[in-house]
Amino acid sequence: LQLSFDITEVAAGKEKVTIRFHQIEASHYFWMIDDIKLTEPNSHDLVMVRAWWDYALPPYTGEGVDTDIDWTGGYTSIPIDQLQDFVGFRAAVKNFGLATQTEAALNVKIYQEGNTTALFDQTGTSMSLAPGIQDTVALDATFTIPGEGTYMVSSTVVSENADEDMSNNGFEYKFEVTPNTYSRSYEPPYDSRVMT
Repeated sequence: LQLSFDITEVAAGKEKVTIRFHQIEASHYFWMIDDIKLTEPNSHDLVMVRAWWDYALPPYTGEGVDTDIDWTGGYTSIPIDQLQDFVGFRAAVKNFGLATQTEAALNVKIYQEGNTTALFDQTGTSMSLAPGIQDTVALDATFTIPGEGTYMVSSTVVSENADEDMSNNGFEYKFEVTPNTYSRSYEPPYDSRVMT
């Protein structure tokens, strides 16, 4: 397991910084931290923290919204007779770099299995993100799924600045349109999340 933490807010400009690791309560029976490395971040590095693909209904944004569960979509199989449109796309994005990221935007591509050309390829409204800031980028567009088959939605955060670490700039969502199956779980070998 590899974790990265942005300590700019508490460490920037300080002459001396002390780092302490503290285990709280009996969370596990051993403690193991290995290979600590302090590095200066890249100048240009956007990180996509989470992505949402709003299927059929826009997101709930009222009082008490919980962004971990209040989103529509998530089906891995959809019956063709119940097929509806995607009504929007969103992503939580953080500027993990040292420089302000200008023209940061969400690009969404939708592919049907067997085709290398995207059926849908659009980019949302752009924004600037200062270092350490997290915000939501969105693409307010709809997409009608053409029929039965397997599809993949690819969401990527893009910017006018060349990102120095593209490995954390996107998420993918795979689903299929079937004759008669609704499902939120993938068939083995479960290449993504499994939901009841």
